[in-house]
Amino acid sequence: MAAPAPSEEPKPTAEQGAIIDICNDGSLIKEIITPGTGDSPSTGYKVKCHYTGTLLDGSKFDSSRDRGTPFEFTIGEGVITGWSEGVATMKKGERAMFTIVADKAYGAHGSPPKIPGGATLKFDIELLSFSPPPPNDVSLAKDLGVILTKVNPGEGWKKPAEFSKVTADITVGLDETGVTVVEKHRIDFVLGHGEVLKGVEEGVLAMNKGETSVLRLEPKYAYGATGSSELGVPPAAVVNATVSLVNFENEKAPHELDSDAEKIGAINLRREAGNDFFKNKDYDRAVKRYKTALGVVPDYELKDASAEVRAALRPCHLNQAACFLKLGRASAANEACGKVLAEEPASVKALYRKGCALLDMGEYQDAKKTLKKCLATDPGNKGAIVTLKKVDAKIAADAKKAKDMFGGMFDRMAAADAQKSANKSKEPE
Repeated sequence: MAAPAPSEEPKPTAEQGAIIDICNDGSLIKEIITPGTGDSPSTGYKVKCHYTGTLLDGSKFDSSRDRGTPFEFTIGEGVITGWSEGVATMKKGERAMFTIVADKAYGAHGSPPKIPGGATLKFDIELLSFSPPPPNDVSLAKDLGVILTKVNPGEGWKKPAEFSKVTADITVGLDETGVTVVEKHRIDFVLGHGEVLKGVEEGVLAMNKGETSVLRLEPKYAYGATGSSELGVPPAAVVNATVSLVNFENEKAPHELDSDAEKIGAINLRREAGNDFFKNKDYDRAVKRYKTALGVVPDYELKDASAEVRAALRPCHLNQAACFLKLGRASAANEACGKVLAEEPASVKALYRKGCALLDMGEYQDAKKTLKKCLATDPGNKGAIVTLKKVDAKIAADAKKAKDMFGGMFDRMAAADAQKSANKSKEPE
């Protein structure tokens, strides 16, 4: 949210002594002591002020002036309602006396021992300065690529998670206002499946049901460096997406799955979605999907899981290992295979992929042992045969390199010893 642009010649907007009923119901009354100038802060703005708080009988219960340190807070957060609503009407440099009823202060319970229950309070507040909130960066990388500005707050506290089923109204526009519309539709999609712009996916993760927000998307979160000629989006365009989150349905959390059948069903469903990503060579998303499948049974429950549930998890580890190999993450692939082999020592796929991982890690002798175990179970495994030949070639190459290095050194040492002996034989007795 940008700070309001100040006028060329800031002028006081209310006179000294003016009395204002801010909420038009007597709950929050402001009497201006010293007028201010310029604009007023809004919700989310950080403000700095001095204040003195008193009861209606004039007894003082708190004062920043006495402490000599201004009070800082964010409008809408961490203060009584009367403060947020009242300070939001002030101008920079303004000083005012606020009378705040209990409902907008400390309520029926008060704040003992200084503020009794049901007390109406008076605050002498001076607004020293204020600043706009920082951009609400909701990109997962926190690189300012997706900036969210809330229009309507929505309801509740729950937010979508990756792979939630979502219904949303989405309008994508060019330039600062987003007036030039390039896309507009209601769409049902699954978060993380790449069915909408990357920036929209990441923005929706920060939204509540019923919320409408504007997402400012940098090119890599929208149409990229090339833009979209079909939609009329120029190269490297920044766009604004107005998103209304109509509804969403999160996957069941592990603790909500009661039976083994439910757990196995959830594991298989998520694994199959991962398989779809794998087939499309989207290995990063596939890894995440397999991770959610494995998350159906948390580590602390694994030892108590049934044999059927554990069997359903093993293909997820194996498929993760295949993704890690494609992504060049050999150590992670080795670890995933190890989890399968701990329960199924003769698993051909686990032995083969572990052998490939060990080859990539440079652990050639261990790779050879692992691949031989694989071939002992499945002698015709072409992948293991080919990989074992690569391992043997690496071992041979290392041996030759060592021989060339150390053999030459030993030859030089032998020649030096021979020369010493020859020189010694020439010496007089």
